[in-house]
Amino acid sequence: MQIDVLLAGDYPGDGLPKSVSFPSPDVAVLGDGFRVLSVKDLVELKLASGLTNPDCLKDLADVQELIRHADVPRELVEELDPMVRAKFVEIWDATRRGAIDEG
Repeated sequence: MQIDVLLAGDYPGDGLPKSVSFPSPDVAVLGDGFRVLSVKDLVELKLASGLTNPDCLKDLADVQELIRHADVPRELVEELDPMVRAKFVEIWDATRRGAIDEG
């Protein structure tokens, strides 16, 4: 089992400075007996990673799966960092389009 240690203030994806960075642990919300990132923070980190590192494209697919299975609202875009907003809308629209085609 591999464990990744992420440091607050470091940058996802390519590791280069950007407007999205790993948050301080104190922003985590209480889950089912443990602390987790909010959906907003998780989506931002995954999108920033997938956008800046071609080896992290799975992070974009993770956002798509989260949208699909957790019913993430399109309005979340208003809370996201501007760096990732367009990609969120693109993935959200594609995900919902697929749901409409299936229904």
